[in-house]
Amino acid sequence: MNTAEYQFVGNVVDYTQKNNIVDLICENALVEITIKAPEIVRVRMYPGESIPETHSYAVLPFEDDPGQISMEDSGDQLKISTEKLEIS
Repeated sequence: MNTAEYQFVGNVVDYTQKNNIVDLICENALVEITIKAPEIVRVRMYPGESIPETHSYAVLPFEDDPGQISMEDSGDQLKISTEKLEIS
C-alpha cells in the first residue's frame, strides 16, 4: 500500500496577478487560481517550484470571460472578487 504524507500548502508568502490568473506563492507549494467566468473558478496546487503549462479539463462553450476582477490585500488576508464570487 502506497501512503503519502499530507502536507499543508502553508502561508501565502507572495502573489502575482496577470489578467484572470492569480498565482499564490506559499511556503510549501504554488497555487494557481484562474477565473474562467464570474461564477467559475479553477484552483490548481503544485508542490514543486514551478507551475506546468496550463491545460483545462473544463468543458465550456466559450473562451475565458471573467468579467471584472478585484483584489484586496489587507495584510493578513487576500480577497479575490468577481461579480458573483468572493474568494478569501
